[in-house]
Amino acid sequence: MLGRENINHRFIVKAIAYTQAELSRLFCKIAPDAIEARRNICRSCEFLDRGNAQPPQIGYCTGCGCPMWRRSELSIKTTAPLAACPKKKWSTYELRVDGKRVG
Repeated sequence: MLGRENINHRFIVKAIAYTQAELSRLFCKIAPDAIEARRNICRSCEFLDRGNAQPPQIGYCTGCGCPMWRRSELSIKTTAPLAACPKKKWSTYELRVDGKRVG
């Protein structure tokens, strides 16, 4: 039973992270140079799967465990302030409200 609980816990953690990342895109914006820095890291990453990506698409990360669907494509994912690289190559964008860090 412990294995199933662990799988459920990992799924919930990923679902929360995905929801936070998507919502952060609605309420906050990342500076264009920060987005491009993230994308450059992804373009040179060993976990990048270019697949059939056509510019401006970058491709998909094989290190994150996300399904290969439109919202997880890296040209989209890199624009979410609260998204982070699962291999710790780039982190969440530092969001501040009233001087306090959010996220």
